[in-house]
Amino acid sequence: MTSETTRSAQKERLEKLVRWASPIPAAIERLHGMHGPIAHLRPTSNGVTLVGLAPDRPQRGKGGFRNLDQLVEDSPAIFEKYCVGTDQGRDTPEKELQSLLLRDAYSHGRRMSLLEQAIAASDDPAELLFVADELALPLGDRRRIVCDLLAVRILDDGRHRPVVIELKSERAMKRLVEQVSAFAALVDEHREAFQSLASALLETDIELEGPCERWIIWPAPASGRREPRTQELAEVDIRVVNYSDGPTGLELLAP
Repeated sequence: MTSETTRSAQKERLEKLVRWASPIPAAIERLHGMHGPIAHLRPTSNGVTLVGLAPDRPQRGKGGFRNLDQLVEDSPAIFEKYCVGTDQGRDTPEKELQSLLLRDAYSHGRRMSLLEQAIAASDDPAELLFVADELALPLGDRRRIVCDLLAVRILDDGRHRPVVIELKSERAMKRLVEQVSAFAALVDEHREAFQSLASALLETDIELEGPCERWIIWPAPASGRREPRTQELAEVDIRVVNYSDGPTGLELLAP
């Protein structure tokens, strides 16, 4: 059970995220005019992080920016130094997948079209809007929990349901289930704060209807068979989507 001290710290962190999220839409529009959809701005508790989404430099960037007008003005040099010209380091399929999904969302007005297309023929198709990524909340004892992707699902009545999406380059089911479930519980617990965050980044009034959905995106089975864990995960209300490394890069697979 979350202590009152930890709950208060989480609320304070979310308030800071909302504060820094508010000026992002205007700034990201200007950045995309200069760099295209490979530029991303991520709110944190102490400012904004500029992140590159290039396939060969996924998720490289620099944080701590507080003056977004100045950041946009100086972005050519900053973007080149920290997002494009820097070494990538070790191979990170999760970051590559994350960047792919964000590039796609920015190219479609925040609609997660690749993910929508992958599940379009399933029993439960969905329309999704990307909200934010790498959201970190404290858990107490210097621990924290991070959400890879936060999205909202567009419902028929115009309202939205929160969706927590975890990405993994290995099929570690127990760990992923625990992580996605824990963050989804926090979204439900702090619903008003997450509504404010989504409203700020999507530039519209968002009313969240729960409970928060839990999704996992991980590699397709090595055998090439259909996902064997689909039913097992569905029984605990977790949706699973596969991806593979195709001839043109990572691609999401239809169930």
